[in-house]
Amino acid sequence: LVLSRNCYPEIYVMELANGDLSRVTNNAQAIDTEAVWSRDGNEIYFTSDRGGRPQIYKVSANGGRAERISFEGNYNASPDLSPDGSKLAMVHGANGGFYIALQDLKTGAMQVLTDSGRAESPSFAPNGQMILYATEQKGSGVLAAVSVDGRIHQRLSESGTVVREPAWSPRKKSFISGELVMNRYTFSALHISLFLFNACSSHATKDGTDDVLDEERNGVRNSGENGQGRDGSDV
Repeated sequence: LVLSRNCYPEIYVMELANGDLSRVTNNAQAIDTEAVWSRDGNEIYFTSDRGGRPQIYKVSANGGRAERISFEGNYNASPDLSPDGSKLAMVHGANGGFYIALQDLKTGAMQVLTDSGRAESPSFAPNGQMILYATEQKGSGVLAAVSVDGRIHQRLSESGTVVREPAWSPRKKSFISGELVMNRYTFSALHISLFLFNACSSHATKDGTDDVLDEERNGVRNSGENGQGRDGSDV
């Protein structure tokens, strides 16, 4: 989970049995957010702007030095691991738009899967063959899916709905909001937004974090700082 105890959000792990918190990241001047577990539970992937722009990192679940995972482009965020742990879906910013991209964790190769430029919140199907995500159509949030090879594209949400931050159920069947079945799996989306006031910022924020990531999506996206930190050094 993400907590802002000293102005900047950090990644923590909570022991559900007793509520004990263990701090995983420790960067006094960065936003660490959007944490997801590795499939073996030993590592955590997360989004951080510690290099000057949002990128994907991983760190041991016990804490320690974080390792940068994404290097292509100035904006990569919202990681989600494939069921077999070999690929990482993310939101990739390029040319003023935001797309769903897939990175091979062994080779580092990245493939952009969507072309709408308004994609967010990727979520892998349990079979690892499709990625659910939110996008915009005619100014309204809609639910969509793309295959991991980028060949199949589908819009799934009904008219009149507003979709953000979808998550795919790990079960093969789900009856939440009806059934939309593809490849024998059911799409279901649940959106929970918690807006908190950050005492270190004048903005209302999601999950208690600063809204730098949202500013990246709506403001200046490409500054030429590819792979460099605030001081100009490689990160």
